[in-house]
Amino acid sequence: MYGQMMDECLLIQDTLEHAARYHGGAEIVSREIDGSVHRYSYRQAYGRVKKLANALASLDMREGDRVATLAWNDHRHFELYYGISGSGGIVHTVNPRLSEESILYIIGHAENRLLFIDLEFVGLIEKLQNQLPDLEKVIVLCSEANFPDSTIDNILCYEDLINDFDSDYSWQRFDSETAASLCYTSGTTGKPKGVLYSHASTIEHAKAIGGG
Repeated sequence: MYGQMMDECLLIQDTLEHAARYHGGAEIVSREIDGSVHRYSYRQAYGRVKKLANALASLDMREGDRVATLAWNDHRHFELYYGISGSGGIVHTVNPRLSEESILYIIGHAENRLLFIDLEFVGLIEKLQNQLPDLEKVIVLCSEANFPDSTIDNILCYEDLINDFDSDYSWQRFDSETAASLCYTSGTTGKPKGVLYSHASTIEHAKAIGGG
């Protein structure tokens, strides 16, 4: 027998949609890796996230795919959290502070096909790419003006990628317990171990932190 209270479906993309609809003019402020400050509104961010979701579909990202990010916290990384999880993928954040050996193991173990990286990690991936057979695309989180000359195979520019698409996207609906993000342990015995977070657990954690 089920209770008669409202059964709320807790999906991460709904939180950003709510922010864009009811707090669309509020700013998201982040510091870029070059030290500059980036500002845009929730409404603008939401449009870009939907462009990203379309771009991920064009890259054949399938539900349950682990999509790696090797990046610091800025507006593009913010977009990846929502765009990947909202379209059925799993955001796999790789800790840039780990050793090369650990980073190589984590990306390989998660079988990442797509990897989003900040500019400063281009050299690292050039060094490791031959040991990552599952990797199909590497997307650099930068503008066309800053896109590097690199030996990485199948390298793409983030801004060029998302600008090829519009912001018309219908979010997938799935069970709240669907995996949304993946993090690996560090400082533990043996190899790093993956921990999966669901949409529901992520939102409940956010509510607890925010006092909601």
